[in-house]
Amino acid sequence: MSIKSNNSYILNPNFPSAYKTPGTCTYYINKEEPNICVARLDMVQMVLTNPDGDGLCNEKDYLEISTPSGYVTPKLCGKNSDYHMYVDIGPVPTDNLVIMFTLVGTQQNRYWEILVKQYTCGSNLVPIVGCMQYFTGISGLFESYNWENSDAFFHLANMDYSICFRDQSSSNIRH
Repeated sequence: MSIKSNNSYILNPNFPSAYKTPGTCTYYINKEEPNICVARLDMVQMVLTNPDGDGLCNEKDYLEISTPSGYVTPKLCGKNSDYHMYVDIGPVPTDNLVIMFTLVGTQQNRYWEILVKQYTCGSNLVPIVGCMQYFTGISGLFESYNWENSDAFFHLANMDYSICFRDQSSSNIRH
């Protein structure tokens, strides 16, 4: 499926019903306009198979995001509702984002609802390059992906990414 409009939702087939079909679901996010450089993915709801005992998504459902520049996010599995992710799309007007769910087995009640927002290059609403999570409020809580399940299941392994915070005294200045 291809999406070009800003503020679009990616939904599992038959949403809000759970999706039990194995295989892949791939979404192509095309830039709404040529000067888009960053996408923010708000995972309103996202529940996939939990990671294995080593915290890995191997032989499990997972979400992976890539760009034409070769940037690939860490694999996400488990429960990631209410988290967000920033992904650098790239400055080339024809660059796009590829969001792929790899789904294993038929027993899992999996579902996703992800809001995709696109931001122009240089906007003060986006973090510096390389920040996958970006927080701008004066207070709040931040967690690593799948953290809600960390008591019952192993925390996700191989999470090598940056979490960034905007200094409120300079909220109108892009760093």
